[in-house]
Amino acid sequence: TKIRIEKAVKMLKNKSLSVSQVAYNCGFDDPGYFSKAFKQATGTSPTDCRGQALFISTKKKRSWIAVTPKLSRLLKK
Repeated sequence: TKIRIEKAVKMLKNKSLSVSQVAYNCGFDDPGYFSKAFKQATGTSPTDCRGQALFISTKKKRSWIAVTPKLSRLLKK
């Protein structure tokens, strides 16, 4: 599940995908279970994750900054 959640964190950066689409693409059969597992693993819901992950682009590098420590660790991968 950890690997699937890490994949989901990366996929949630793409706002054109719904949370349900991300859940199915990460191998979850039930978007409700996905949301529960995601919140348990990251400390935030998939929807809130989108608002907490901020994309920062500079000339040298592009990176995501997260508000919660758990989410920050997952985004670094």
